[in-house]
Amino acid sequence: MRVRRALDEEALALLRRDGYLVIDNFMGREEAMGYRDEIEYLFQNGLMTSNCTATMKREEGANEINKVIIKPNVFEVELIRSGIRSKVPRLRNLYENGCRVFERCLKASFPELGLSEAAGGTSMKLQYNAGSGGCFPMHFDGPGGKKDSRRITALLYLNPKWSKDDGGALRVYPFLKQYVDVEPVFDRLLLFFSDKTLHRVLPSQSQRVCFTLWFHGDSIDPPPVEASGAEGWFAALQQPATQRYISKALYDKEFVQSIKDAHGPYAKPLLDIHREDVERIQQTPGLGAVVSYLKNFLAENQLLPPDETATSSTASTAQEQDQDHDSSFSGSVNGPKGAIASRGTGQESKQA
Repeated sequence: MRVRRALDEEALALLRRDGYLVIDNFMGREEAMGYRDEIEYLFQNGLMTSNCTATMKREEGANEINKVIIKPNVFEVELIRSGIRSKVPRLRNLYENGCRVFERCLKASFPELGLSEAAGGTSMKLQYNAGSGGCFPMHFDGPGGKKDSRRITALLYLNPKWSKDDGGALRVYPFLKQYVDVEPVFDRLLLFFSDKTLHRVLPSQSQRVCFTLWFHGDSIDPPPVEASGAEGWFAALQQPATQRYISKALYDKEFVQSIKDAHGPYAKPLLDIHREDVERIQQTPGLGAVVSYLKNFLAENQLLPPDETATSSTASTAQEQDQDHDSSFSGSVNGPKGAIASRGTGQESKQA
């Protein structure tokens, strides 16, 4: 099966090493076009709803939604709804059968994640971005802990006429490394660890279609360490939970701009929450000094986007490959001086 060939040990070893993996020509043109047609059918028939961000009440012990804030021009629907599945036979087959192949490959390479049916199996969301600046703010898919069991995220892009001017790249922020822009070209699969990968979607100026698969696990990510002093916090940085905890302060300007881009006139409640979180992090004894040191490290090594207000990519990008050859993976997508090593092409695509 095509999926099994693409998700072999060599490819998944790169996912473990880099934290993300890009594979081009993943499903084949006919199958990918069928997926796109079905998602477009749902959108045109009013069967998708606006994507929203839900904020939770901030009181201690509260577990209630406070506000629901829309993302303009972004629409979605989850395939858990049987009424939706009946209208999209190709996607239904992938959800009910093809995902089992994904799960077996991932489970074999990442046994420590506890990927299992008991943990929720696989969830699937279809997305239609209508353009006009539609995008997502910086976030982690899986915030960790018992309430969110997502461990690996898989995105398949379905944009046959995409061009660089259309925007809509997914920007990945590997912790303390060069940021990476992955362009949403047709039949490109992107994999990353849900609870370890900070990312955002840059504003899209054209229709942008994709779907997301989340693979769930029964392993529980420990909460952030209660460290003492700067030395203790530096030691705790090895833990993904600590990296998630400080990310808002570490990438403060990028977070703010991404919230404004994604939510437009509805951004204020989210900006207020962000500022409260950043202030709390900065006032934590020892942690504020660590964040300042790391921010200087990112700036001095030019690891951040040169212009936080830019809506087009100047970062490293996963370039579009020839659509006629077999699946190929992008072994590394580094900084502006990096290159993509692709299997099956015999070529190396230089970065812009």
